Amino acid sequence: MEKLILNFPNIDKVNAMSIGSQERVKGLLLKALGKSSIRIIPGFTTTAYFFWSFLHTNNIRGKLAGILSQLNRTTLSNINEVSQKARELIATSEIPINLKKILVRYYQLLSSGSGHHEVMVRSQSLMMGATSNFMTLETFYGVKDEEDLCKVVHGSFIDLYSVESIQKALSCFIDVMNITATSSVHLMHFQGNSSSGVLSYTPAHQQVVLRGTWGIYEENASEEADVYEFNVIPDSESQLQKSLGKKTWTKGKFSDQKSVSFAIERIPTPDYKRCQFVLKDIEVKQLANWLFNIENYLHLPVSLYWYKSGPNGLLYITDITVKSPNSVSESVVEAVS
Repeated sequence: MEKLILNFPNIDKVNAMSIGSQERVKGLLLKALGKSSIRIIPGFTTTAYFFWSFLHTNNIRGKLAGILSQLNRTTLSNINEVSQKARELIATSEIPINLKKILVRYYQLLSSGSGHHEVMVRSQSLMMGATSNFMTLETFYGVKDEEDLCKVVHGSFIDLYSVESIQKALSCFIDVMNITATSSVHLMHFQGNSSSGVLSYTPAHQQVVLRGTWGIYEENASEEADVYEFNVIPDSESQLQKSLGKKTWTKGKFSDQKSVSFAIERIPTPDYKRCQFVLKDIEVKQLANWLFNIENYLHLPVSLYWYKSGPNGLLYITDITVKSPNSVSESVVEAVS
């Protein structure tokens, strides 16, 4: 039986092609290297089968195909109308009770295990069996209960038929009916005791450069944030350099936001917090070791997006970028196979 939802540790080469490429890479490497070698942020993802089950149970696949067949593919003169009809069809078709129950159960297991109920949801579209995502649909921060999670996932199904998505499919000579939507759900943390950043390999110097800043998912620092930086040599206890950054603005959330997730705003950083390290030396070395473990396994240069959790103080890998002439997923699938 095909899986509708997969926890990250349960992703393997058999079911990997039914989910987004970023989750595929994390899951396959976790399966190959084990929890003792790397730590992936806790979460799960819906699969292509979850979306197809939504279409099948609502008996709307034929109606959807009929709407999309009305598109003038030569001039695209009616693309707005076709997009609106397709989106309305999806919007008026609820996620079936059986699918909602499965989604809610996975959410409850994730949040109860951490004692933290707000999650981040990243939706993407893909072609079943393709090695990379078709396009990213939307990312929601701070989704806080079962009802809101269902709304966000349903919303990704609707976004699948936006004008932009249809245009991209046509430009890639892809049948829109072959595109599916998946949603990745993982724990959401906040500024204060948290930090995030990128850990990238520098082959020319045989050293790791680790960059980061504390706050909400700020992998790419803005011009107002000079990130702190560490340089680490493989198989060495010494760090070449420590550079303390400065941060004049911090990402926060609107307190009066009423949507399914909160909106992020920039707020002034208090003076006493503008310069600070969040990672300890031992944590820097732990991140570097994770990077070496992955690179030694794949025999390819890798960049890690990392996160230090506020609630439990643990380090996690949030995303993995493989520098390869092939697609990221293809390289990892080949290595794991």
